[in-house]
Amino acid sequence: MLELYRTGLTVSRPPAVPSHNPSRTFDISINLYDVSCYGEPMELAIVSVANSQQGVIGRRQVLALGFSERQVERRLQRGALQHLARGVYALRGSTPTWERSVVASWVATLERRHPGALALRTAGALHGFAGLPRSGSPQLVVADAGRHSNPFGSVMRRRDLEPDDIDRHHLGVLITNPVRTALDLAMEDGRTGRPERVIDDALAHGKVTIDALWDRFQRMADRGKPGTVHVRRILLDRLPSAQNHPSAQNHPTGLVLARARAGSPEAVRLR
Repeated sequence: MLELYRTGLTVSRPPAVPSHNPSRTFDISINLYDVSCYGEPMELAIVSVANSQQGVIGRRQVLALGFSERQVERRLQRGALQHLARGVYALRGSTPTWERSVVASWVATLERRHPGALALRTAGALHGFAGLPRSGSPQLVVADAGRHSNPFGSVMRRRDLEPDDIDRHHLGVLITNPVRTALDLAMEDGRTGRPERVIDDALAHGKVTIDALWDRFQRMADRGKPGTVHVRRILLDRLPSAQNHPSAQNHPTGLVLARARAGSPEAVRLR
């Protein structure tokens, strides 16, 4: 089996049929032998991968299909592939849409040792969060240190990013899952806006559960991190039986809220 670099896409040898597993819609199996009616097998492999990624494909992905650097350059010269940025190509004739720029921003991270993941407002829009249009510059996060730049969007470092925070979207890209996305957006809005809107919208539309939000928040809430105090208060206020929750009882904000629910005058003064 030939693994495409960090994408979950596969090209199978010997021949295989296209994968229709709904839980892995980003998988592609290509028959490299019985494709004479469609053109050259390796050309079909490029088209198949790019079509699953809004017409975009990365240099490392093309090389993983068995092409050499010289063969890639030859296809760029004749226009079969269009150069979008370093290590990022598009099929000739592919439409420049917001989705294509989003995929291209992620494919650009494949040139690094550790690929990034789409996050914040971009991830929220892809997850269907209310009030987040599919427009604007893509936002990505990475876990590794070092300088990060992206020709299509902005990249932020998140030291607390965990493997379980990442999903694969049907566009073929890595993306922060709904829980991590909601918390990141709420913390960002906690500095300038109303973070409760993000939490309440995600809960109301069934994107997340309050328990999942609270459990993940506990592992990422560093003291002094912008937005932490606001988001903690919002989650505790919505957490069932928060006054009996062990982690809530051990935190000053949790104690204040629990005492406030019990009508404690001390809690009213602390608030």
